[in-house]
Amino acid sequence: MIARHTATFFLQLIIIFLMYHDSASRKRLCSEPDNLHERFLRINKGLDIKNILMTDHQYNNTQDIYQLQFLSKAHDISRKCPSTTLKGDYPVMFRSTCPWFLDTDTNKHRYPKDIIFANTRCNRGCIGGKKGQVCEKIQVPIKVLEQTCCKHHKFQYEEVEILLPVAYTCTQLKETTRSIEIMSHGTEIPIAL
Repeated sequence: MIARHTATFFLQLIIIFLMYHDSASRKRLCSEPDNLHERFLRINKGLDIKNILMTDHQYNNTQDIYQLQFLSKAHDISRKCPSTTLKGDYPVMFRSTCPWFLDTDTNKHRYPKDIIFANTRCNRGCIGGKKGQVCEKIQVPIKVLEQTCCKHHKFQYEEVEILLPVAYTCTQLKETTRSIEIMSHGTEIPIAL
């Protein structure tokens, strides 16, 4: 009886090993194409995502985007909407009545894998705003490349349009009317609040 259980156990281990080894081998056989970055720039006509997130003229290079991310993390401690706006020489994203912060969405099956986007915690209204005013996203359509399959030992990617939140503004609530709204074909980046 013990010998049978032992044999069954080892047989299960061998099956698991073979399944893991086979999937690991397939992953090694499929690699990233060499031209992903160039293709991403081409489909977005040279657009650099970091530049559209830099709303202040005083912040305009790659190092500044990382400084803004650092400031965003520093202000991220409470995870609540601030009670007042910041004053002084802060970027507009912190002085706004709908302050926003920079977050990162990561998806290992997309190029670029990490996308920086604007996020707010002021979901109930603007700081110091009147009744009926809310923080609303300002979004820019961009194209990303999503991994679909492996062909000829290279991962294949297809173009997908997404709506990238780049800022927030204080607005009146939308009124519903009988007019037809124009719908975007893009998808939003999921935002964890």
